[in-house]
This record gives sequence, C-alpha cells and structure tokens, in this order.
Amino acid sequence: MKELSRKEKEKLQRKSYIMDAAAELFSEQGYDDTTIDEIAEKAEFSKGSIYQYFSSKEEIYITIYDDLAETMASAIFAISTMDLPPDEKIKKTIFTGFEQALKSKKLAKILLQREGHLLCAKESITNKVDKKMINTYRTSVEEGIKQKIIKINEPQILETLIEGMIIKSISTLIQNDSPEEDYIKYAEIISKVFLQGCC
Repeated sequence: MKELSRKEKEKLQRKSYIMDAAAELFSEQGYDDTTIDEIAEKAEFSKGSIYQYFSSKEEIYITIYDDLAETMASAIFAISTMDLPPDEKIKKTIFTGFEQALKSKKLAKILLQREGHLLCAKESITNKVDKKMINTYRTSVEEGIKQKIIKINEPQILETLIEGMIIKSISTLIQNDSPEEDYIKYAEIISKVFLQGCC
C-alpha cells in the first residue's frame, strides 16, 4: 500500500477533528439542533474551512455513520482469524456486536433516529459493512456445520438469523436507552438461543 504524503495525512487529520467535533455535538444536542457554525467553533476551524472537507452537515453525518459502522464490522471481522472453536467464534461475534454498540450508544442513537435520511449513501455503507460481518458469520457457521457442532446445514439462513437478531436487538436497546446490563443479557440470550435452542 502506498504511503500517504504529509499533505494527505494532514487532510485526514483535519477531517477527523471536524468529525469528532460534530459527533460530540450530535450526541449532546441532536443532529437538527447542531449547525455548521457550531461544528466549526468546536473543531476550531473557520466555517469556510469546514466546506473544504465536507459539502454539508449531512455529509459529515454520513461519514460519521460510515466510520462507526466500519469500526463495528472490522471488530467482528477480526474474530474470523482467531484460533477458536466455531461455537466460541459465534458467541464472541455476538458479544462483540453488543460491546461495540455500547461504546458509542449516544452517537448511535442519533444515527438511528436519522436512518431514513441516509438513502442511497446508507445503502452503499450498509452493503460494504454487511459483507465483512456476513463473511464472519458464514465462516463460523460453516466451520460449525463441518465439525457437527451446528446440526442445521443451512449456513445462509443461519448467518441471516444471527445478523438480524443482533441488529434488531441493538436498535431496540439504543432507542430505549437501556442500561449496560441489558446489552449483556441480550448477548447471552441470543448466544444461548442460537447455539443451544429455546427448549
């Protein structure tokens, strides 16, 4: 991979400052009540400088969404390379999803509230993130089937079920402002249901 020039590194660093400032303001006062002027002041940039890196507040928001989703997907994808039995990989994958959501739940709540505004941008982000997450689920499930730990030989259905349970549960927990112990409880129950069944 080509090493970035000093100018490129500085540009990325400035964008990061702006995103951090915006994320903090979005978390504190909401997306709609945050202005570009406030983001500029928080980041210690002029308003004109902000527009050198982002065309609008919406673009800043979408970039933050992308960054947050990518961080979560990468943390889950890293599990696929670990030397663990498939059932332990699946359990770790489930718990990691909830841990990542818990780390940034204030910001995630703002992102979820404005989910409908992402439109095509959200679709491209979601597709990119889904590939990483689904590959991790699929690898773990297929290993489990081969080793006869998982008895249902339907990897595509099973990986969709895991992802659906995690995403829906996290969305509910964030929207309800649930405490940390609820995140752990959901992760434990989903792990048990998936690996052991309900009965």
